[in-house]
Amino acid sequence: MNVPELKVTFRTTTNLITARLEFDGTRPFAVICEYGPKGSPEVIKSERMELDPAFLEKIDPKLGADYLYKKEVTLPEPRNN
Repeated sequence: MNVPELKVTFRTTTNLITARLEFDGTRPFAVICEYGPKGSPEVIKSERMELDPAFLEKIDPKLGADYLYKKEVTLPEPRNN
């Protein structure tokens, strides 16, 4: 089955970020990816960040995402593994 990729836009204290949106049942997750050197499409690692569904709002996909997360997000510090 071909399922179109959903996107969510959320804000941090300094940026607007658009990420892939996944659902595990009714639980939404933003998938945050870290890419290789500048311009490289290679994903080095990705992490899922759970979102509160009460703050998800459906928006016009012409705006670059399918959903807007209406709560400010604090991203975790990168881990050196």
